[in-house]
Amino acid sequence: SSLESIDLSSSKLTSIGDDTFSGCRSLESINLSSTALTSIGREAFSGCRSLESIDLSSTALASIGDYAFSSCYSLGTVTVRATNPPTLGSDAFYDVPLAEILVPSDNVTTYKEKEGWKEYSDKIKAIPESTT
Repeated sequence: SSLESIDLSSSKLTSIGDDTFSGCRSLESINLSSTALTSIGREAFSGCRSLESIDLSSTALASIGDYAFSSCYSLGTVTVRATNPPTLGSDAFYDVPLAEILVPSDNVTTYKEKEGWKEYSDKIKAIPESTT
């Protein structure tokens, strides 16, 4: 519960399992820029109350599990760089005050129309050019 940051950028991580970081209330930042990441499990980050933003840099990301980020009370920005919207599990962002979900500019419409993502269509925006 006292873990504050994680840097998995240099790993060949392909998945984050169910409940891996669940309940890490002090977790403020996580670098998941591993380009090999394909899945985030059920409740993987549930209850990470201090997490403010997350950048899912993997263009290969295929799925985000049920309740993956539920009860992340400080999570305002999620950046998803996958060209094809990952499958989004039920209530992945339950009880989260999301301000924006940033996605590749060419795929904003695709995300807004994809099952699971469309309930957040008012929050889906293009990743600003300076961060691509």
